[in-house]
Order: sequence, then C-alpha cells, then structure tokens
Amino acid sequence: MAYICSFEVIAQPLAPGVPNVPFVQQGTFLQITNVGGADTTVSVYYYVATPNFVVQSSDQSISLFANYIDASGNINQVAASQFIEQYNGFVGVPISQGQTVIFGVQYIFTPPSDMSKVEMVGGTPQSSAQARGSIQIFPTTSASTQLFCNATVRQVFNNYDSNGNLLDVDESAYALPIQGGPIVMLSSDDARLGPKS
Repeated sequence: MAYICSFEVIAQPLAPGVPNVPFVQQGTFLQITNVGGADTTVSVYYYVATPNFVVQSSDQSISLFANYIDASGNINQVAASQFIEQYNGFVGVPISQGQTVIFGVQYIFTPPSDMSKVEMVGGTPQSSAQARGSIQIFPTTSASTQLFCNATVRQVFNNYDSNGNLLDVDESAYALPIQGGPIVMLSSDDARLGPKS
C-alpha cells in the first residue's frame, strides 16, 4: 500500500446566501504511469474523512462523477456505488508497462429538468456536496511494480444568468504534493495485505 496524497472534491457556492457569486466544482485527478518492468493491476482507494461521498444531492442537481482514462484514451465511467462502501474507488485497473492511466473523481452540477427544485440566490445554486480524505494505492497483482504518480486539483467556477443559462466564470488547476515524491514502489506484500474487492 502507498499513501499518495490528500484529496478534496466539492461542489458549492463560494459564499452561500450571497447573490451572483460563483459556484465551484472541484475535482481531484491522479495520473499513474507504470515505469516498472512488468504489467500491473492497481486499485486506487479514496478514504473519506468527513463527510462521506454524496452520490447525488437531494435536489438531484449535484452528482458524483468518477472515471479513468486508459492508455488508449478510452473513458471508463465507474458506478457511483463504488464510492459508498468501506473502500471507495477504482478496483483492479490494469496498467501495462510504460502506459499511463488518469483517474478522476469530482462532483458536477447537473441541473435537473425541474430547476424550481434547486434553491438559487441570484445566479448561484445553493446546493452543496463535499468529501475530503486521502488517496491510497494497492497492487492487485502479486508482482512488485514501480509507478510514477502526479495529482492535480481542477476547479470550474460557474453561475447562471437571468435566463438560466450556465456561465463559465473562471477555471483553475494546481498540483498536489505526493508523499515521498512521485516515484512509488508497490511490493507483492502490498497486494497480499491490501483490501480485497
């Protein structure tokens, strides 16, 4: 097992109750490259501190969205149900030697068909969802492997005009530090001791 970094995914108004301030959608993205000498399979777990992941907000405007992009560029969406168990995350994802996979977890604002269910203050939705914790990686094969990891937070800031049209106000991104540096070694012992799917 390797502790990689902390994470935070949020969707909420920057200043609740204040009209026409941006609504932020923030996700955490982890890029893993297999720089070892053999193919491997890994599980990426998101240990939530507080609160638990919200799959969908009560007004249906915020949804949890998780996927990984494999080395061929295919987007593989993961069922939100994988993020409500004890071990939240991506289980048994293959990464061939020399290949890179990108894992993304975020809350997105998806206006329901009946926007009257969504509380608004000015052009800002008042819905919110958040989850914070740590990301850990376990190999799910017996072979040892060497990984190169990078983590990034990405934010999108939105609000709505008087006609209900979504406005993209701003975007930002920043890197997260990887504990011990970006080169991560996983041993066969990690596979034996880690969570089982």
